[in-house]
Amino acid sequence: ALGIVLRRCRQHPRHLEKHAHPVLGQRLPRRRQVSTGQLTAQGLQPEVFMDRARKEYSVSFDAASGQITFSRGSPAAPWQALTQDRVSVFFQVAGMLAAAPQDYPQGTRIAVQAASNKSVKPWVFVVDRQENLQLPAGGIKALKLLHLDADNAQAGAHASHSALWVAPQWGYLPVRIRMQESANDSLDLQLQTVPEELRK
Repeated sequence: ALGIVLRRCRQHPRHLEKHAHPVLGQRLPRRRQVSTGQLTAQGLQPEVFMDRARKEYSVSFDAASGQITFSRGSPAAPWQALTQDRVSVFFQVAGMLAAAPQDYPQGTRIAVQAASNKSVKPWVFVVDRQENLQLPAGGIKALKLLHLDADNAQAGAHASHSALWVAPQWGYLPVRIRMQESANDSLDLQLQTVPEELRK
């Protein structure tokens, strides 16, 4: 399991960082993903995404130049407002659900532009069902969404092993994120502790 951490910059309250990192005690290769950007009236606007594991890569979202650039040398992609990175996309979807939950009944598909390590394409999420999760933070009732990438979005809701779980009782806070990129490359991020403001 890995941890999910949100940090808000004290000097710039609209500046938000999202961290994904291994939990101490787990025998996993050290990996750290950091998404840094702005919280706007329309949603999250990433600026820099860093992925540090055995190798490191980054994605830069440059509104001034109108480009999204990739450190591994892939061709730049056109910048569009609210294009997400591989971490922020899950929080953007959660924010959409929180803003208008009645618009997303079971079976609804949600498409969001997101950048991987080399390209930008739509990430499609399908609203699935309620599940009872046992996480390090405790027992949580959560809504599950399946993630379908652009290559298998036409294959049906069960074509992907990646998924997002959000807690409606906590404003649709993401409590678990499972990312399956290949048979040998996966992450399972789980909420470690309940935020203090939600314990009241």
